Amino acid sequence: MFQIRDEQLAALASADRARFTADVVQQVLRVHPPSRTDRRERGEEQGRLHRLVSGLIDRAVGYGIDDETDVAGFVLLSVERGSGFELRTGFEWARTLLEQVELSGAEKTQLLQSRLSWGWGA
Repeated sequence: MFQIRDEQLAALASADRARFTADVVQQVLRVHPPSRTDRRERGEEQGRLHRLVSGLIDRAVGYGIDDETDVAGFVLLSVERGSGFELRTGFEWARTLLEQVELSGAEKTQLLQSRLSWGWGA
């Protein structure tokens, strides 16, 4: 019988996470293209963006958003509004919404997008 060890599962999960993070970074770059043309600066900027996106993915999962589409939506909103926007004055409603365990991840991102497009918050 074929058996997959825990280390192999962890490696697969890590590869999936790296692929997903890279995909979301590319989505962010399509919406917000880099402003610098210098190759070195562009590389540094992309490195910072990769770290930012990775942290925002963790934040989304912490709020119970776990579908890839919904996580990507949360990341894009966070990049547009500023990382940790839900913790800032004027956005208390967003944190309250994100912490509601009875809402699905899809509901949370849809409500955030809807309310932010209507100008809720600062």
